[in-house]
Amino acid sequence: MQPFDSAADALEKELAQKMIDEIELQERVLTKNEKEKIQKAAKPIIRAAKKMKNLLENRPVWDYKALADAQARLHKQPHLLAREAAEILGIDPLEHFQEEIIELAKLFPKTIKPEEVYGDRWYEFLKKKGIEPSELNPKKKKSKTTVPSQSLTLAACELLGLLSGLRLAGYSEGALENLRRELEKRIDGLVENPKENLELIGLYTAVLKLAEKGEIKKAEEFLRGL
Repeated sequence: MQPFDSAADALEKELAQKMIDEIELQERVLTKNEKEKIQKAAKPIIRAAKKMKNLLENRPVWDYKALADAQARLHKQPHLLAREAAEILGIDPLEHFQEEIIELAKLFPKTIKPEEVYGDRWYEFLKKKGIEPSELNPKKKKSKTTVPSQSLTLAACELLGLLSGLRLAGYSEGALENLRRELEKRIDGLVENPKENLELIGLYTAVLKLAEKGEIKKAEEFLRGL
């Protein structure tokens, strides 16, 4: 049998792809940048799994039963599951998984928020490590590009909803035809005042052309970038 550590390392790419596939199946299409972050996250996740395997060795059977129960109850709330698992095992995650927590917090600052779990302990921990809290959540550089108007943003959200419905319909010819008619109808209404509606005309036309070529994922990524 292949040793656990070797098997875990071999599954790194597969794990990343499974996470990407699951998110896109259950929620939405991911951007290239989001996929790259998930691929990077696989490494600390695998490393944490190896550490957890060592921590679980020679545990009493009731620990395993308690962990299985927690997994069944909290599988959709991983942050709560991790906290309860730590309590069951009597371990301090900041002691055993500090590097992994830091890496994941840097990759997903809007989702991984150790400060909400550990409070002041987290900031004390960062201070000991010589890390400024701002390093984990760097501010984005101001873009020199024009900020999309509110109407353009709302239209993009509406179009994402239409494309989501198209995906649920299995990209059938009928659903594609309905989308084409809806977009052409909107464009026809906007061209009455082309100067005022130039942005929206361009938006609907771009999505229409991508849909006609069958490039639905590309259309979704374009809309999410607005």
